[in-house]
Amino acid sequence: MSELTQEGLDYFERAGDEGDKKYVAAIRDEIESLRCDAERYRYLRCGDKIDPNGYLELSQWNFVTQERNSGRLLFSAELDAAIDAAMNGANV
Repeated sequence: MSELTQEGLDYFERAGDEGDKKYVAAIRDEIESLRCDAERYRYLRCGDKIDPNGYLELSQWNFVTQERNSGRLLFSAELDAAIDAAMNGANV
């Protein structure tokens, strides 16, 4: 969470009434949930690492649609674009 966001939430938590405090707590919970999802995605997307034998293991994904198996490997930004398109209903 950015410092500005943290400061704003802290302010409303201190200055607000009980309703504000519940609202701030719900926002903090939502931010934490989103952070966990983002970290999980980043781990899958950017999980490149060196294995014990010194080989680089790259995170790669084979993009498959219901209509066809393209057999195409996607990396990084290309993977993000395919996920975004699928989430927006595109038939990639």
